[in-house]
Amino acid sequence: MIPFLLQIAGETQENSPVYIRFDKAKGSVNGFSGCNRFFGNFHNQDDYIKFNQLASTRMACAEAHKNKLEQEFLAILRDELLRFDVADQTLNIYKDDKLLLMFGLGPLEAL
Repeated sequence: MIPFLLQIAGETQENSPVYIRFDKAKGSVNGFSGCNRFFGNFHNQDDYIKFNQLASTRMACAEAHKNKLEQEFLAILRDELLRFDVADQTLNIYKDDKLLLMFGLGPLEAL
């Protein structure tokens, strides 16, 4: 199962197209940000994660709400250092102590 975005900055996402996948062995991350595919690297230590060298395709985004979602999502991933936890089949990503992203997880999708 692919972890799909359930919530961003406190706003529930119904049928979100946004997802994220991690390849821990390679330290790489990829997914779909609403309009475009994204990819890059990540490093995690303890309960902190940092995304590096993020890039994305540059397809036009005709739907304004998806464009806004994508911009907000990628801006969060490009933040310097984020905290995460995995609980009750969700991956939660925080800045300081504020929950910014919540993804629904399948049984094998934890970091």
